[in-house]
Amino acid sequence: MELPPLPIIELTDELWESLGIKPMSKKEFKEIKQKFNRKITEKNLCPISPKLSKMELLLHNIINELSRISINEGMDDTLHDAKFHNLASCRYSIEDAQYAIDEYKKKDYEEHSYLFYYGLLQAFQNQQDSLKSLFLLLFNKKEKECNILKMYPNFKYIRTVRNNVLHSTENTDNRNPSIVKNYVISRVTMTKKSFTLIEETKDNDIMKNPNIQVIDLYALIELQEKTVLHELKSYLKILQKSRSFSEVENFCPL
Repeated sequence: MELPPLPIIELTDELWESLGIKPMSKKEFKEIKQKFNRKITEKNLCPISPKLSKMELLLHNIINELSRISINEGMDDTLHDAKFHNLASCRYSIEDAQYAIDEYKKKDYEEHSYLFYYGLLQAFQNQQDSLKSLFLLLFNKKEKECNILKMYPNFKYIRTVRNNVLHSTENTDNRNPSIVKNYVISRVTMTKKSFTLIEETKDNDIMKNPNIQVIDLYALIELQEKTVLHELKSYLKILQKSRSFSEVENFCPL
């Protein structure tokens, strides 16, 4: 069954100001249209649903700014280009991960539900990886040029928690294979908002005192969302002040 097209809506100045976004002006749009003497309408740009979150609006306008730059450079059918399909894939992956994170907050917690924790922590990683892929595409960078934990330091703690919980056991020092760490969730502490993670360290088969850490899941959710929104806003600002793709690359924050 084919889905109906999303409606085009008028975005108010108040809405843009609340997001810290400056949309393409009508004057600029008219100049582009006259310059290339082609039939360009608002419908050529990405349609927008009337009920979007801040994250969805930012992603929506990143795609539209890329469309504007493509038109400015005289490119035809850029939205059908493979790069734009990949950008759209990044956009939807970031959004879908956010839907999963939001769903965690809405769902009633089931006692001792590891699936709740695993799903939330994996959604964090999927969203982080998709944000990095978006960065690589926007600024024409190669994978080896970007370290996700250096690019987004706030993700390091979230990523560490995710890896410790899902991997359970790891050798943390390749130079000293005798050191092994085990991570265990204390079942009696499991709630929707938090749990206690116990780190057990064994050195040459000798157990050391455990390290006990309370993992505040709601704090992780807030940190992840703030970091993603901050990065998306910075990408959008770069696109808004760029007239060509070469300028976008020159403004790259790395």
